[in-house]
Amino acid sequence: VGSEMCIRDRFLLLSIPAALVMNRIGRKKMVQASNLITIVGMLIPFIDYNLATCMAAFALLGIGNTLLQVSLNPLLTNVVRPETLTSSLTAGQVVKAVSSFCGPFIAAFAAR
Repeated sequence: VGSEMCIRDRFLLLSIPAALVMNRIGRKKMVQASNLITIVGMLIPFIDYNLATCMAAFALLGIGNTLLQVSLNPLLTNVVRPETLTSSLTAGQVVKAVSSFCGPFIAAFAAR
């Protein structure tokens, strides 16, 4: 319950500023920025593995995820036909939910 609340709080705090930045720089650039932030967050523990760098990596992964959630759905409206938009959004949420569910198992396997 605690981690779910933390995720909601982070999204609440970052979603509005992210949307404002997205309106300024564009949807595609915002998705690219979120991917870049996520990649940096994933690489940090490989460079230096300690508690501080893992916390920084976790924060960057959360920020990248929030930026992606804010910008990907509006970008999808420009790419997908209106008739298939709902099913595409639903499929994206299913993939996101499955990957979020599998993430801790993959991390535990990698740590072992």
